[in-house]
Amino acid sequence: MTSARFTLSIGAISALMFTASSLGSGLILNEWNAVGSQKWLGNPSGPSSECPNPEGPAGEDCADNDDTFFGRVQGNGGNWIELVVTEDNLDIRGWEFRWAETGNLDGDGTDYWWGNGTVRHGIIFFSEDELWSNLRAGTIITITEATTDEGGLDTDVTFDPCNGDWWINVNSYDKQYITTVHNRPDRPDGYFSVDNDDWQGRIVNAGGTQVFGPIGEAVSGWVGGGINSREIGELIADPSRNVSISDYDDGSGSTFNQPNRWTTTVGFNPLVVCRKYQDFSNLRTWTFDECPCSRVILNEYNAVREDRFLNGGDENGDEDGGFAQDTFFGRVMGNGGNWFELVAVDDVDMRGWVLEWAEVRDDTEGQIFLSDDPFWSAIPAGTIITFIENTTSEGGLDTNVDFTLPGGNWININTFDTQYVETTTSNVSSPTWGEGFTAYTNGETGNSFGIRERGETDLQDSRLFYEFMNNTGDIVVGFNVSYDVECWYHGQRANRIRLKYNNATSGFGSIDDIVSTDNPLGPGGPGAPVDGSLPENRVEVSVTIDLVDLGFAPIGVGQTSFLRWQYSNADGDGGNPRSGLGINNLVVEPILAGGGVGASYTQNFNNYLGSEATLPAEMFVTGEDGDGNEFPGSFDPFTGVSNINNADELVPGQFRTSNRDWMLTIFDDQDALVYGPAGQGAPGWTGRGVNTLNTGILEEDPRTTTLPGSNHNESIMSTFGGPNMWPTCTSPQQIVTQDFTGIVPCEDDVDPVDPCPADLTGDGVVNVFDLLLLLESWGTCADPSNCPADLNNDGIINVFDLLELLANWGACP
Repeated sequence: MTSARFTLSIGAISALMFTASSLGSGLILNEWNAVGSQKWLGNPSGPSSECPNPEGPAGEDCADNDDTFFGRVQGNGGNWIELVVTEDNLDIRGWEFRWAETGNLDGDGTDYWWGNGTVRHGIIFFSEDELWSNLRAGTIITITEATTDEGGLDTDVTFDPCNGDWWINVNSYDKQYITTVHNRPDRPDGYFSVDNDDWQGRIVNAGGTQVFGPIGEAVSGWVGGGINSREIGELIADPSRNVSISDYDDGSGSTFNQPNRWTTTVGFNPLVVCRKYQDFSNLRTWTFDECPCSRVILNEYNAVREDRFLNGGDENGDEDGGFAQDTFFGRVMGNGGNWFELVAVDDVDMRGWVLEWAEVRDDTEGQIFLSDDPFWSAIPAGTIITFIENTTSEGGLDTNVDFTLPGGNWININTFDTQYVETTTSNVSSPTWGEGFTAYTNGETGNSFGIRERGETDLQDSRLFYEFMNNTGDIVVGFNVSYDVECWYHGQRANRIRLKYNNATSGFGSIDDIVSTDNPLGPGGPGAPVDGSLPENRVEVSVTIDLVDLGFAPIGVGQTSFLRWQYSNADGDGGNPRSGLGINNLVVEPILAGGGVGASYTQNFNNYLGSEATLPAEMFVTGEDGDGNEFPGSFDPFTGVSNINNADELVPGQFRTSNRDWMLTIFDDQDALVYGPAGQGAPGWTGRGVNTLNTGILEEDPRTTTLPGSNHNESIMSTFGGPNMWPTCTSPQQIVTQDFTGIVPCEDDVDPVDPCPADLTGDGVVNVFDLLLLLESWGTCADPSNCPADLNNDGIINVFDLLELLANWGACP
């Protein structure tokens, strides 16, 4: 009876093997870029009043979708594909990735594999290089056609999973690793193509057998929408060797070299949207045995800017209509200031350790040197350690090391406390520039709204807004606008002021200037203050705006629109600093559809004297720094306010946390690496990106097996000094709280190596009884961490586990 069942199962194996091999293998396609060279990720398909030019340079401001690596760039990095290794110790030397654009018939007639040489297609060949001989499960491999100089990426085959680097990139022109063929004679060797013309890919092993695919929008079983030229194609499931065509979709959340992300509704409620991320943990379990045991890990850090609230809004509520707040600080501006949180996952002696932080985008870094105080000699596993810059009186928290803080396993270190922090240092230089937004330019009696910059930092796009509310009782079809452009300080840049109109505060980048006024350069040279009220330093501007001619609808009663004056470089302008320009004597007169004009709005900025002057309610200012990050401005006619912290030299005790690709690396007293780097600026970051309204958190239980490239993400659920919390995508939605009870010190957290994992019964032999247990467990593991029959640790019991068991048939070694 047993023998007959065994024979029947083997018969079924053949069918299962055929089905599985046609879908996936040890190497799968994870993502591919279909964004056209003149297109932008996530842009609309055609012109609109909000986005009149969605293609080309003008389309940059039509959406905010960006790739996690390339950022928001035209073409989204060019032709690239992303693969994932799903089988440990995989050898792909001599393998092929075959691609075809089945909707594009411009091939030269050469048929490499498709069967029709008019269809554009080609092959990417993996060389015999040693790089491909032993790939580890969980590795992400990207292949780019464009070089770094061309907006893509050069080859980088560094790989350090134990420190969060799971990524290998190979440029297709690097013949050490890749060669290509294609039927596009107008393109050089090394070229391959990815686009939205019914593109598909498949993988063939060194023996010529197709082991993966086909995957693509033209393949039977595709369930997503059609991929367009502003999207990517992606796997929207956890990577494994068992993926199928139904697991792929189109999307606009591009994640080159990182786990894919996508949105889904929670339950059946179309209004509750949740972002999901791929989970690579089942593929990367091999690191538990081969990587050093973690002793201290980064758990959370604050990136909320000092002038903002968690998740935006004001003290009364956040931007989503909720009341996001930190579990310790509550809802306060700045969310407690600069702070980060560690968890000791082992009993540890931290005397003399160095905590090194960095803001990668700004090339700034600093160190926190722990003292030799005996307190640091015995930090028990499970302890939360927070480091904070502000004292309690400053809205932060003073040092407390007696474990009397809430939860009992939490200690807090204020970095100005020299008993525990020997000192802090940084490479942040002394102030190199002063005023950002300023009106005070030439003595206390001469002032006007404007900008004035010194040094190397460039406030690229300072803006003054006038908000028009139509209270005229009639439809408004245009405006008569007049104002003076005044020069109050001669800089090395001429500068200009550009007037634009829109019916929202965003999307101006794609709208043409109504009028652009260059600096009225009067007598004097760079560095000279001048009197902007004099005729030689002033230009009078007058313009009539027809909304229909601009492509906008008239303004209905009660509706709002905006005029914006942008301060920017003049064409061909260069040098530092900018000249100090200002707007004065502003008059805005609405033109009514019924004939005539409405009441004029007038503003003379020279009337604003005093150290705390503010703009009228109808006007406000914003700015943008050199990296495109927007920030609010203030109107102070004497000192100027920029709201960027680059101008402050850090003194001992100070440090920074931020959204500037912040990361942390920890070294012991012998300068040996303990942990990191971890954070948004480090390899392996899995979230979209921390902004100035977020914290960065670890979304898994802290363990000695937690690596720097683990599940860190952005969050609005801030928990200074307590376990992290994050929402699930279940219905009803639940909140997960970190569990610290499973933390086991390193010496006790070693899984014994099972010399015979296929012996499921534990009787010392792999035989039919083990086979029966495997077949009874067939399918997806209910608990991947406790699934003995999942012999290849991919989260599912299937034909590959069956083959593994049969390969070990007989007595255990």
